[in-house]
Amino acid sequence: MSDSYIGYATTAVAPGREAYAGARAAALTALKLDEKLAEAYVPLAAVKFYHDWNWAGAERDYRRAMELKPDYATARQRYSQGLMWMGRFEEALAQINRARELDPASLIINSNVGEVLLRWRRYEQAVEEFRKTLELGDLLERSRRQYFSPFNIALVYVGLGDKDRALDWLEKAAEERARQIVFLKQDAVFDPLRGEPRFQALVRRVGLWP
Repeated sequence: MSDSYIGYATTAVAPGREAYAGARAAALTALKLDEKLAEAYVPLAAVKFYHDWNWAGAERDYRRAMELKPDYATARQRYSQGLMWMGRFEEALAQINRARELDPASLIINSNVGEVLLRWRRYEQAVEEFRKTLELGDLLERSRRQYFSPFNIALVYVGLGDKDRALDWLEKAAEERARQIVFLKQDAVFDPLRGEPRFQALVRRVGLWP
């Protein structure tokens, strides 16, 4: 509920004072129920930063969320945004890149990488990141509207460094008997996966091993 109120403020569909009040109340209620709930510290931090203009307090809450749940990509993404607005660009980029490692298919996280670079005036790099995000948004949308080979989606995840999702899609490609599945043994693009037991099992399943 707190996150929903933050969304109201972010998209300006409700006055900030009203939306942030709702977000604060919901987050504090959640923390009374579970003081170690990382997800509640993140919107509370947003209230402190964007409503109270209390960056020190916000930063403490963002860091508390990451301490409680280091693999929570949203905490790092939103902390990165605060760091960006404070002009701490190097730290902001480090946090948003870590968020992308944790959730490489997130369009908002990928676009935020470009946004940090844009605010840092690193325009060429920003354009490249936005371009990659658009290509990812187009690929995911096309896969929902029409048939798109799971093999090609796997290639995207290999490029993003998400081994688990790449292997998920390769296994789907094998189920569908995608023509390109026989490329597994020799194609250099799959080198990052060769040490993975799931990849080795898939190669054996296709009959390409040893």
